[in-house]
Amino acid sequence: MTADEPLTVEDYADRFGHPLLAFIGFAADAPEHLVRESYFNPESKLGIVVMRAGLGAELPAWRPRDERFLFRAEHLDDLPQALANWFAVWRATAPALALFYDAIAEGSRYSAPRFLTLFSAAEGYYKSIDASAPWKIDRIAERADVAERLTGATVDALRLIGVSRNYHAHLGASGPFTPQQIVNLTFANAPH
Repeated sequence: MTADEPLTVEDYADRFGHPLLAFIGFAADAPEHLVRESYFNPESKLGIVVMRAGLGAELPAWRPRDERFLFRAEHLDDLPQALANWFAVWRATAPALALFYDAIAEGSRYSAPRFLTLFSAAEGYYKSIDASAPWKIDRIAERADVAERLTGATVDALRLIGVSRNYHAHLGASGPFTPQQIVNLTFANAPH
């Protein structure tokens, strides 16, 4: 990526690195981490390599997960335009997509605070793209128009998400589920 103005290493990561990682992570359903960056100034012919700490020396081997790709490179007719569109959506919905990606990049272990973060990020994203429509979790699934086999967003799962959000956010159950049913269903459906 080439910036139109001088940027610090952190500015490059914020403006380009994090959005690109999210683009790849969302497309492949396999979160990535920024561990090594290379920067080069063509005028001075000087470059640097930045190594990020905190993730350990070895990252897990990357491999596709059960054909759960949202899309593949060959599905994009114009990669530069697709990336330009992605950067525009990233900026327009900030900080929702960054918050959502940060939460999923931490792995698939369930916790109530993480669940609330993901729900809030999804709500923020939806409100930033359609402020006129009232927010309901099923509307984001409808708008995305992604196959249910990829998302797992069945009618029952979406209803459980809404009820679970209310349970965790307001510390009590309401609606069709008892507190014990919410706990049982949540942990039965959470990845292990």
